[in-house]
Amino acid sequence: MKLKDLKNRFFNIWKTTDDTGQQVARGSILVLLSRVLIKSLQLIKTIILARLLFPEDFGLFGLASLTMTFVGTIFQHGFNTALVHHKESNSKYLNGAWTVNILRNTLVALVLFFIAPNLAAGFFNNINVIPFIKVLAIIVFFEGFQNIGVILLNKELRFNKKFFYDISAVFIEISAVIIAAFYLRSPWALLIGVAFGKFADIILSYVFHSYRPRFKFNLEVTKQLFKFGKWIGLAGIITFITRQGDAIMIGKLLTTYDLGLYSLALSLGTLPSTEISKVMGNVLFPFFSKIQNDLELLKSSFIRLFRVLYAFIIPALIGIFTLNNEIVYIVYGSKWTAMIPILNIVLIIAILRSFELIVNPLFLGIGKPKINTYILTIQSIIMFSLIVPLAKMFGVVGIALSVASSLLISQSILFFKIKHTIKLGFKGFFNIISLPIIASLIMFNIMHTLKSIFLITNPFILVLYIIFGIIIYFISIYLLDKVFGRKYYESWLWLKKNI
Repeated sequence: MKLKDLKNRFFNIWKTTDDTGQQVARGSILVLLSRVLIKSLQLIKTIILARLLFPEDFGLFGLASLTMTFVGTIFQHGFNTALVHHKESNSKYLNGAWTVNILRNTLVALVLFFIAPNLAAGFFNNINVIPFIKVLAIIVFFEGFQNIGVILLNKELRFNKKFFYDISAVFIEISAVIIAAFYLRSPWALLIGVAFGKFADIILSYVFHSYRPRFKFNLEVTKQLFKFGKWIGLAGIITFITRQGDAIMIGKLLTTYDLGLYSLALSLGTLPSTEISKVMGNVLFPFFSKIQNDLELLKSSFIRLFRVLYAFIIPALIGIFTLNNEIVYIVYGSKWTAMIPILNIVLIIAILRSFELIVNPLFLGIGKPKINTYILTIQSIIMFSLIVPLAKMFGVVGIALSVASSLLISQSILFFKIKHTIKLGFKGFFNIISLPIIASLIMFNIMHTLKSIFLITNPFILVLYIIFGIIIYFISIYLLDKVFGRKYYESWLWLKKNI
């Protein structure tokens, strides 16, 4: 391809189009570019903070964040998601949702400031968490004034603006937390980063969208949005229990040191998989909403996007497993080596959770949010039935095992749901993931053998190994795909054609 063609294709990504398939393809690329940049910045932030702070610092801030998220989840209404799904998005609906957001955040802030701190300190047996929760309460109050208009960036598939909006807020937050950590060397640096990021997000929401909401409560609108949003709100509560139940139990049964190790293992292990899948939901949910009545287009689009995503997710996770010891010791430092066995289980959690995060936008898009709630409920029940005995037997590793076990069972049920919905059976799903698995195993064996000959002793050699692993994988999957029907190449062409 000529340089001019590459240049034109790059600039076309940032343009809007009336073609829905083309817009979702361009949106997918923009979201992926956004996540690559954001996650690269966050990885740099995490490495710097891991060198400046200690596991206990991450754990203490984690307890405060858990408390804030718990209270916020109880009062979650799901109106923002309902607005994306709802066919109308006029000022009546936007103003009504924005007004409810302010009232809801005010209530959450009051609970966080006056009630939650002492309860959390007693539950976690740690009074140091109290001032952190009170500062977070103030941040939550102002967060309610974020411009509701930014919701339309997703609904209208305007991912070019969403790209710069997301990048700007994250860049400000990361810059603030790194500067604060250099000077303070305490968990307060993490709180300062959150504060700068949230206030930047509020300001930027008015910069990137021209809509100006007004405080106007509308009972009719509230009822209509609540009808759909109640399932999102209920799913949010169950999601919190399922997603954060492990961290809560670590804070209750173990120590802030264990929570710090677990949180950093999750951050590293989920970096290339669940985070990408989660953000892709911002593209897939409005896209599936638009084509929800066309079953064939729904199925073909889902398979193509699923195939491309897993061609990157699977090798990334196996690559981390291959170099786990070297990555932790060289990048994060010797004080974090105790998280290696946790990280290995987190990689299993990541691949299972990525499936859920890709499938859920499909069910939301076709108007079946109850399925997500149902799956999360099962997952939560299984996890909490295992978490205490496994924690007593294996400590923080046992808690990770309980999460992996609950995901394995719940995702099996979700698979049968997707099979019934779009007629994607086991054979079809196996065809999607088989070649990336084989190519990744080829990469693993070559790199594992090479490690026994040439030891990884510094960051430069580690980077060379990562680059070498990427080259091996893409050569392997290219040759395998060429032999077995070029399905991955066809999916890539479909994506490229629509950019």
